Amino acid sequence: MKAFIIITIFVIGTYKGNAQNVLIGTGTPNAAAILEIRKSANKGVLIPRMTSIQRTAIPSPVAGLLVYDSTRDELYGHNGTSWRYFLDNSFWGMNGTNVYNVSDSIGIGISSPDEKLHVNGTMKTNNGDLLFTETSGTSSKLISDYNGLNVNGYDHNINFYDGTLKRGLLQYQKFDVVQENRIDFHIALNRFSIQANGISTYSAADGTLQLQNNGVEKGFVQLSGNDFRLGTYSSNTNGRFIIRSGASDHFTVDGNGVVRIGSNAVQLANTLNIAGLLKASGNLTTNSGTIATPNIEINGEVNLTASGSANMVPIYYGKVTAAGVCSCSSSEAVITHPFYGNYVLDYPNRSSNDLIMISIHGSDYRGYGTHGGLGPNYPGFLIIPVFNNYSGSTTADVDFSFMVFKQ
Repeated sequence: MKAFIIITIFVIGTYKGNAQNVLIGTGTPNAAAILEIRKSANKGVLIPRMTSIQRTAIPSPVAGLLVYDSTRDELYGHNGTSWRYFLDNSFWGMNGTNVYNVSDSIGIGISSPDEKLHVNGTMKTNNGDLLFTETSGTSSKLISDYNGLNVNGYDHNINFYDGTLKRGLLQYQKFDVVQENRIDFHIALNRFSIQANGISTYSAADGTLQLQNNGVEKGFVQLSGNDFRLGTYSSNTNGRFIIRSGASDHFTVDGNGVVRIGSNAVQLANTLNIAGLLKASGNLTTNSGTIATPNIEINGEVNLTASGSANMVPIYYGKVTAAGVCSCSSSEAVITHPFYGNYVLDYPNRSSNDLIMISIHGSDYRGYGTHGGLGPNYPGFLIIPVFNNYSGSTTADVDFSFMVFKQ
């Protein structure tokens, strides 16, 4: 009876087929399909339905086996090793050709993702950009996080490759001492580092930090061997090297090598222009020419190498009134007038080898000075103006000038 029913079905055309193709419906089966079901406006295909216990109890499931799990309301397929369920629109949606998920976190290589997309492994993009877009605020971040319990010495690296050849590196290095933590920028063997304690280093053998204006090189900071250079480029002929403080230029070197010192120094053709006091603790040497400045204070020697050496350097000078009031070159020089016709000159680092020159303001007077002063109450050089006439010499209170030299 069963055989008869099957034969009858094939005869009346409900099933049509040949040795390799089966068609459910009318017409000729597609040659590429072993089973074809003609389109229906009101019917579908129903595969076996079973509970999760029944599904997992199927003995020796083969790859490609399909069932519907009524416990989980999910369609399952077996891959020869394990059951895999088909994702449905409870997780994914489509907008045109775009597939999206708006609520869940997606894990790739990890079963418990921490973020919307969590990849445990290497990510790669070809011919595209990694784009961060913030719709509001300024919180876009590229975060490289280490969760190894604050172990010392770890690195965070962003490497730049040309094929398999690494061209550059952006690296954060952690150390035991927080102040030593640093960020390194590497290109080949050159490295520029910024440390947490504010120290920056540039490891290139002849490293140059170029300063540009609209792409044109204007100035540079450079290490050349053991030399440190700071200045403007040869192409920047109008540029000057300037040191400023208090909103004023205090040291200037122009393109011709002319040096100007002092905020009010006039830019002259001289090699060195100084506005203010010139003070030297060593030798001041000139091979030729002159030094023009309002004031010069020297604690060493002035040498003219073309004609020899002169070590007699005036260190103090002044004009003294008969009453002992001094218009001295320095407040360090002190004049006292303890007695009539006696003046005492004292100053720091006074020595018995110092030479005192005295000029009395009057043709009938002369003066002399001796080291020792007038005892401990009036230390210094004793200066005595003397009046000469035919009846003898007498001291006097008179105006005079003095000059002190170091030998």
